[in-house]
Amino acid sequence: MKTMRTYLQRSILPTFALLSVIFTGCASQPIVTDDTNASISGPMGSNAFTAISRAAQLQIGVGTTALKPEDRDLANSVRSQIAGRLNQQGLQVSPEGGDLSVGVTVSSAVFDQSGNYYRMEGTADTAIRRNIDFSTVNSKIINVRAERKLGEAAARDTLIAELSRETAEWVGTNLDNASLQLSANDIEVRIPIFNKSASYSQEFIQRVSALDGVASVILINQDYASKSLTFRVVYFQRKLPGGILHHIARIKELNIKP
Repeated sequence: MKTMRTYLQRSILPTFALLSVIFTGCASQPIVTDDTNASISGPMGSNAFTAISRAAQLQIGVGTTALKPEDRDLANSVRSQIAGRLNQQGLQVSPEGGDLSVGVTVSSAVFDQSGNYYRMEGTADTAIRRNIDFSTVNSKIINVRAERKLGEAAARDTLIAELSRETAEWVGTNLDNASLQLSANDIEVRIPIFNKSASYSQEFIQRVSALDGVASVILINQDYASKSLTFRVVYFQRKLPGGILHHIARIKELNIKP
């Protein structure tokens, strides 16, 4: 019996050790996705860093200017129509301006009058700009001659409605991420030792801002419960192919290791 127990012990132990090596090796292989909403994890243990990337909206400011006092209603209507159109497209209109800006200068005049019948014409000098590099992405002078109406007030109301609609349609058609070449992502980083979050935030902003193609980096949230920091990164798509998170993971000082 003693000989039999010794034999079993010698045969079971190597098998158990082999299985331990196999399962330990499988558990240490991280999965990295190449997607808009991607995540990258560091090695298991006290120094593990996890980063999650989520697509964010570009922030757009809309401003209108009236060349004459009587065109203030026209300017307000154009601004309201543009903001409504962009919100319908899922874009974020920000009073502060942010990443992009739409600027419109409006003017109007009586085109034709016959007795009490008026026909108004108006102009909306419109430009879409990137605030990052102060460049004009697209521009157009939109001209409208509205329908003839009885009374000048009715003719002006008709012009306001038509010019506002056409301007908002042009802006909505020409303002999208593809044509602007910009993207925004929220990068959430979970760090193991949160009392070092202030120094890590400075390091993250400095290192990521130095990447060629990154336009801006700001800290937008810090969560003590989950030990996470969230940064908003705006960048040029063509300069950082494959997603911003994979380029950030290559910065060794940030300790996010695939």
